[in-house]
Amino acid sequence: MIAVHEPEPGTELAALMVQAATLRPEDTAAAAALAVRRAPGTAVPVVAGGVPVGLVGERQLVGPLTQRRNATAPVREFMDKVTALPLTAPLADAVALLQRPEIELLVITEDGRYRGVVGRAQLLAETSLHRAPPRLGGLATPIGVYLTDGVHRGGRGDLSLLLTGACIVVLWLVAQALAALVAALAAADPAAAWWSALGGPLGPAQVAWPAWLALAFFAVLLRLSPLASYHAAEHQAVHLVEHGLPLHANLAQQMPRVHIRCGTNLVVRLTALGTLLLALVGQLPWWALIPAGIALWQWRRLGGWAQLWVTTRAPQAAHSESGLAAARLVLASLERDPGRTASGLRRLWNRGLLQIMLGAGAAWGLVAVLTQPLWGAIIGG
Repeated sequence: MIAVHEPEPGTELAALMVQAATLRPEDTAAAAALAVRRAPGTAVPVVAGGVPVGLVGERQLVGPLTQRRNATAPVREFMDKVTALPLTAPLADAVALLQRPEIELLVITEDGRYRGVVGRAQLLAETSLHRAPPRLGGLATPIGVYLTDGVHRGGRGDLSLLLTGACIVVLWLVAQALAALVAALAAADPAAAWWSALGGPLGPAQVAWPAWLALAFFAVLLRLSPLASYHAAEHQAVHLVEHGLPLHANLAQQMPRVHIRCGTNLVVRLTALGTLLLALVGQLPWWALIPAGIALWQWRRLGGWAQLWVTTRAPQAAHSESGLAAARLVLASLERDPGRTASGLRRLWNRGLLQIMLGAGAAWGLVAVLTQPLWGAIIGG
């Protein structure tokens, strides 16, 4: 009589579970009707020896109670099968099962023994029924997720956004150094190749392929960095808010890592446009017009591909929780002060791009100051 679904472990069901009254197989239909009326849902589990063996609800009681001679019939004669989930089941499994009309209630078990029930009412109580921001966005930082609707903010602060800019600069410099090393090893004059690949006076013609190699190294380093995992967690948290779903880790990890409003899409579009313009003015070969045109036509699809394989990576639990925590803070702030407004300048600051640019500029300046004696020694030598 038990249809048990054994999903992969995860846990949020304990927070939703309620301790409903139960019936025994020998209880009568009249007793079952009273229990159903008092139950938090529309059905009551039947338990024998601590193990759920069936379910009795309004649908099962219609027959026995409309025939007076059957009002004393034991519930074992008309109970329906019970759908059970272990306490460690992912919340997403409960959501999927309760969307099926034939399932009235989920019975939660631990080591096969009855622990409680979860119904549609409990799931709805956990959804984001409070006010949602009209447009939620965010940014990944090396130490967590930052989210904002332009007025309310949540997650990491301005210092973390500055670190994001600095981190991007560091990753690019490392990528450029790796490309320069490869160029030096492949050249007849390693010293000249190293200098030219790092931007020396030999001009762009000599450094074309090391530049593309540097971009490839940068893409790999970015995907391996914490930024990629926090970026994915940011997108998944935004998807949950936009769909009005509970802010739970198991649901977040089932959300897509790609988001249509991600800045990666804009970067792809601007790169394609820049390539097209350079080809038109003769700075790039004419055949560069073909891939540039295709990229401009398919920039959203290419942006999604870049998100999936370059700028995001499957987040772990700590990354997901950072995104969820940031979303909770934004929603809580919106609930406390839904009428708050912000000036255009404040909205621009809250978006976080200015902080990233400032962090990147500071990192470039620091590197220039620290490496000036080195470049002077190389040129002088």
